[in-house]
Amino acid sequence: MMIRVLMTVGLAAACGMVLAQGAVYKSVGPDGTVTYSDKPDPKAKKMELPPMTTVPAPKAPPPDTSSGERQAPEARKAAGERADAEGRLAAEEDKLEAARKELAEQEGMRLGPEARNYQKYLDRVQPYRDAVTRQEQVVEELRKQMAQ
Repeated sequence: MMIRVLMTVGLAAACGMVLAQGAVYKSVGPDGTVTYSDKPDPKAKKMELPPMTTVPAPKAPPPDTSSGERQAPEARKAAGERADAEGRLAAEEDKLEAARKELAEQEGMRLGPEARNYQKYLDRVQPYRDAVTRQEQVVEELRKQMAQ
C-alpha cells in the first residue's frame, strides 16, 4: 500500500516537472494502458495543455512585537528576582553552615566550672543552638518562597 502511494506521488512529481518543461505526449497501448511521456512516440499524440497558473505566496505579516516588548522586561525582572532570591538563599545557607560549625565547636569544649555543673554548660551553649534554629527557619522560609 505504501509503495503505491510513493509511486503515485513520484509520478505526480515527475508529471509536474514535465509540465513545467514543455510538451507532453499521450499514447494508448494495445491493452488500453495510457502512457504520458515527454519524448515523442510515433503513435503518441501531443497534448495541448493550458498554461500553468502560478500564484506567489503571500508575504508573512511582521511579527507582533507590541506584547513581546512588554513581556521581555517582565521576564527579565522575574529572572533578576529569581537570581536575587537564589543569592540570598546561598548567603543564608552559608550563615547556617557557620552557625552549625560554631555550635559544634562550643559543644565540644567544657570550660572550668561547667565540668562540675552541667547546667552552666547548657546555658552557655543554648544561644548557639538558638542561632542554628533561627537560621534553619530563615533558609526554609526562603526555599518555600522560591518554590512558589
